[in-house]
Amino acid sequence: MQDILVSLQELDRLYCASALTEYEQTWHSVEQQVRHLFPGFTIAYAEVYMARQGLEAHGGMRHVLFPHVLFPSERERLVE
Repeated sequence: MQDILVSLQELDRLYCASALTEYEQTWHSVEQQVRHLFPGFTIAYAEVYMARQGLEAHGGMRHVLFPHVLFPSERERLVE
């Protein structure tokens, strides 16, 4: 898990500081690792919030692991 965390942090750095081709190559490599270690998950670039009584921005945009599968309630909402 620590390797994936470091890889996600590297993607954050490359996203802001590198050529697009270097970022994309690294993203594909990390995506393969994620699919192998965490089947059903992918990488997303998302704004991170802390859940408390209200949503509070916490750290801006970051690469995170995100499930491929929608929860049943979300699937139903998309069908409507």
